[in-house]
Amino acid sequence: MPSSWGEIQSAGLARSAVGAFPDTAGLAHSYALKVSLVVAALGASAAIATPLMFLLLGRGYPPLYGMAVVGILAAASAMRPGYDVWSALSRARHRVRPVLVGNAVWVLALFGFVLLLVPRWGALGASIAVACAALVLTLIGTIGLRHAHAHRAAPLPSKGAPA
Repeated sequence: MPSSWGEIQSAGLARSAVGAFPDTAGLAHSYALKVSLVVAALGASAAIATPLMFLLLGRGYPPLYGMAVVGILAAASAMRPGYDVWSALSRARHRVRPVLVGNAVWVLALFGFVLLLVPRWGALGASIAVACAALVLTLIGTIGLRHAHAHRAAPLPSKGAPA
């Protein structure tokens, strides 16, 4: 069951993808851009508020360090909606293999970036690793959405439907 408004919208787009995939792919690309802008605005607000939160809740990190970590994590969140929308559309068309490959590439990229950056920069390195891995997902989702929209792919027939 979807837990957020974005997931509900993605699920709705995915359901309509079964019947009108080319039109839905273009709509999904537009939707992913809008969601990214909203998430970026909210993330920037959180990053700006971080020094105040650190003053009120604890002094484990210097405020600017925390602001950088939160800002980078917010940027990573703003990059991801394109992949989420593409993966929902792909699953609706019963194309699960590209989504599994995309997830595997993300895990490998994240693991590599974490091993490289965390020992040297700690939490800041971890946030940079998440952002770099999110960029990989963004590229996969963007290419997937453009590929689906450009080829005007026909939906797969439902199971049990006459050929």
